[in-house]
Amino acid sequence: MSLFILDPATKVRQISVDGVDIGIWTTDSGTLLVATNFEYAEVSIDLAEKLGVDVNSGVDVVLESGGQVNSSNILTLEPAGSIGIVLSALSAWAA
Repeated sequence: MSLFILDPATKVRQISVDGVDIGIWTTDSGTLLVATNFEYAEVSIDLAEKLGVDVNSGVDVVLESGGQVNSSNILTLEPAGSIGIVLSALSAWAA
């Protein structure tokens, strides 16, 4: 994750969706998405609908603490859960 976070050329975005804070770090080599649920209930987010992300294009989970992403592009987070994934499908967010 430090490859994305510490690179001075990285483009950074932050958004909130349904009580989930999402940080997006984009470099030439890919995109890191880190999501944390601030709700006291489980939250599911359709990444294709909300962010235009297709995880079927390839995803590497780099942090998993109460979160998961399935092949239907659904991100599910337990209360206070977090997940970090690396993918290239978000490169358009750097624009």
